[in-house]
Amino acid sequence: LLVTYNGASFDVPLLETRARLAGLSLPVSAMEHLDVLHRVRRAYAGRWMDCRQQTAELNLLGHRRIDDIPGAEVPARWFDWMRRGNADGLVPVVEHNRLDLVGLARLLGPLAGTFADPGECGARIVSTLRDR
Repeated sequence: LLVTYNGASFDVPLLETRARLAGLSLPVSAMEHLDVLHRVRRAYAGRWMDCRQQTAELNLLGHRRIDDIPGAEVPARWFDWMRRGNADGLVPVVEHNRLDLVGLARLLGPLAGTFADPGECGARIVSTLRDR
C-alpha cells in the first residue's frame, strides 16, 4: 500500500516519469494507494482555510512545525544543488521531508477517527459518509 499526501497528483506521476527517463519500469500507479489529501479534503474542505498537510497536522494533531522550510522552496533548493552542486540548501529539505513522513504517519489515526465520527471532529458529515 502506498500512502501519500498529494501523491496522486504529484509524487506518483513524478516517480513514474523519472523512472521512464532512467529506463526503469516502476508501476507505482498500479499499486494500491491511499492519498490522505483526498480524505482530508473530503472531510474538511470549506471548514479549514486550506487542506495542506501542515494545516491538517495543526488541526488534527495540535502540532505546528517550527523552523521548517515551506514546501514550495524544496524544488528550488533541489535544482540549486543539481545545477551548482550547492548541498547547503539540502539539509533543510531532508528535514522537511522527514517531518512530512512523520506527520503523515501521525495523521492516519486521527483521520480514521474523523471518518468514524465526523460530527465529533467538526468534519463534513455527508461527505465523510461516502466512505462507509
